[in-house]
Amino acid sequence: MLLVGVTGFRGSGKSLAARAASSLGIPVLEMRKPVVALMRKKGIRVTNRSLRLFADEIRKKNGKAVSAKLAVAEILKMKKKIVLVNGVRSGEEIREFKKNFDFKLIAVTAPLRLRFARILKRGRSDDPKKYADFLWSERIEQHWGLAKAVALADYVVQNRGTRAECEEKIRGILERLAR
Repeated sequence: MLLVGVTGFRGSGKSLAARAASSLGIPVLEMRKPVVALMRKKGIRVTNRSLRLFADEIRKKNGKAVSAKLAVAEILKMKKKIVLVNGVRSGEEIREFKKNFDFKLIAVTAPLRLRFARILKRGRSDDPKKYADFLWSERIEQHWGLAKAVALADYVVQNRGTRAECEEKIRGILERLAR
């Protein structure tokens, strides 16, 4: 099985990779899904802060690859030739995926201020509404090793233009990988 991971900081355009994959019939698993499921099971309300703090807590208790380990079980159930996992955040997660799959990583990047403007516009309930909260989230994700994950990517897509342009770049990579 080929597993294609997508990494990038919040607001960089990772969701465009998920859309590109879906348009090609490639199933997508969001890395946050198993973590959010655990939070809900424990009765924890999901917000920007609670999600980051909970994810940080389980990483401290179970290692930085814990989210990847949760995702591996979900991916194996899919029994597909190729799957896209969205939201890879550390070198440890990358190593976990490489242990279990033929793994390629796409990093989606964009400038800091542009990313913040995008998350304000999309209005997701767990997104920060203030720049200070956005920067706090950035520090947490950097602590998890997100910058290293981006540096380890097999492919880098700069997302400074339109959504369609970025999605098309990613679709091209996925088409080549799926062959």
